[in-house]
Amino acid sequence: MEIKQKIEILFNSGLSGYAIAKETGVNQSSISKFMNGTRPIENMTLETAQKLSDLYDKRINDVELPANYDVIKKVFRLEFKEILESQLDLYKESPNTDDKLMFNYLYHEFDKVMHDNQTIYEIGDLVNNMVEPSQQMIDEL
Repeated sequence: MEIKQKIEILFNSGLSGYAIAKETGVNQSSISKFMNGTRPIENMTLETAQKLSDLYDKRINDVELPANYDVIKKVFRLEFKEILESQLDLYKESPNTDDKLMFNYLYHEFDKVMHDNQTIYEIGDLVNNMVEPSQQMIDEL
């Protein structure tokens, strides 16, 4: 996951600007400006971005997973396998670049998510981002 995405998730996590500032040592006023969009995240210093990314990583590692996390992960794995097989069948029926790109992208994203403890929390975003391959997806492959 890119640092910018981590920061956006952190800002939308419900943590206050005060709490983020306190945990990172970044000025609260700066945090507030980034959170409310008056300063773009792209204008953040590398040092600030790294501190926020580190806080995101710390928070994610501290997240207590649901008791049925393993069961949910297995179900997700099976459902995703069906999606991959379906996409592969489409490619076999009429091989074209778009189907192959979509299959590769889906497989790549699935592998990333299954190795990330946020699996349960990112399913919605993952599905929404898989509708159509973008230039970024193609570049990542």
